[in-house]
Amino acid sequence: MGPSAKRKCVQTAVEELEDEDDDNEEEEDEDQPAPQAKGPTKKGKPASRLTTWKKVDLDNQALPVYQHVPPDFIETPYAYFSKYFSPRVIKHIAYQSNLYATQKDVNTTFTTTEDEVRNFVAILLYMGISELPSI
Repeated sequence: MGPSAKRKCVQTAVEELEDEDDDNEEEEDEDQPAPQAKGPTKKGKPASRLTTWKKVDLDNQALPVYQHVPPDFIETPYAYFSKYFSPRVIKHIAYQSNLYATQKDVNTTFTTTEDEVRNFVAILLYMGISELPSI
């Protein structure tokens, strides 16, 4: 056969199962049939495999008691914002925004500052928290 001739690809659909050394599992597995491979059903479609399911009881343990220690003091909203968006991150976002604008159009006069990026991100977060009828 030449390289351009059509070839029929045959894949085996037999799955090898490995048993652990535990004797208890072997006794449980004897009740259930082993997975069998089906022959090819139609031309071009792979054979499907049988899945063997077994019931297992989950150990429902009680959840631990919630213990919340209140903070010594409550920080300002800006302090929480600064923990996630440090000045370095804001500077990086502003640099990448200016770089992207320049890559899209070399003659652009678009520039953004760190203050504008900080305000924009803060507005986006605030809009996600407060529910207002429109933007």
